[in-house]
Amino acid sequence: MKQEWKEADRERVRAEQAEHLTRRAALIEAHGKPKHLAASDAIALARATIDSPDPAQLHASLYRDAAQADAWMSSTAEHYGHSVLFRATLPDGQVIGVYDLRPALARAAEEAT
Repeated sequence: MKQEWKEADRERVRAEQAEHLTRRAALIEAHGKPKHLAASDAIALARATIDSPDPAQLHASLYRDAAQADAWMSSTAEHYGHSVLFRATLPDGQVIGVYDLRPALARAAEEAT
């Protein structure tokens, strides 16, 4: 009985691997293979591409988990129109979300004139 389970498990893994390889091949065919980039270089490039706003033009929140972050970020985008400038999941599962308030501040300035 245990041998049958092991063989069924092997078959499942083989099927998953075949599906992965097929999906990967289709992505490479359609979009090309991405280049590898060292994490430190990626972080430096990401920092260089972010327009560094005044911290007063940002709002940051720490969420309990991804589900809470998804719910609040979706609601904030829908209600206020704030876009997420940065989102990161911490090792303990909490999520940091940083919103860009500049568009809302610009709208408010236009409405005030």
